[in-house]
Amino acid sequence: MTERAFELTALSNTTAANFGERAVDAHGSSAHWFPHGCRPCVLLHVCRAQLDHTQTCEQCADEPARCRTTTALRQILKAARR
Repeated sequence: MTERAFELTALSNTTAANFGERAVDAHGSSAHWFPHGCRPCVLLHVCRAQLDHTQTCEQCADEPARCRTTTALRQILKAARR
């Protein structure tokens, strides 16, 4: 599957996967942002990231449920599938 396999669609409230508000420290002050992505692209990239991660993570080999990265990637997949 390639990125070009998906039809290009502008992001809107109905086509975007919303990952909620995020707060980050930006040069000593809190910055808030609201990440969004098209569902097909999010699924493609998160699946690739999950595969790459689990092949090299010792925690995932022992007990995947305790790996924070795998847990975060699963949450993103759930949000993109809604």
